[in-house]
Amino acid sequence: MGKPDFHAIYPDPLDAECCEGYWDGRRHDSPEPSGNRHPAYIHGFRNGREDAGIAERCETAQQRRMLWELIVATCSDDPDRATQSEGEA
Repeated sequence: MGKPDFHAIYPDPLDAECCEGYWDGRRHDSPEPSGNRHPAYIHGFRNGREDAGIAERCETAQQRRMLWELIVATCSDDPDRATQSEGEA
């Protein structure tokens, strides 16, 4: 199975970036993201690495939720999204 087109699946670009990063993060052969990647992609990549056991958890669940809220508040045109946790988005 090939990599899904997350931007076609998710109407919100932040969700798409996060999911694409998560997909890539779970792959052992994916390089670490560089500075040209969106913060939501990097967030998803780190979570994917941690969930796959490739990297140890470096943040608590609460810290990840707070980071996601910051990403959404900074990058989203929808101010209501900033009050949703990552799992609700």
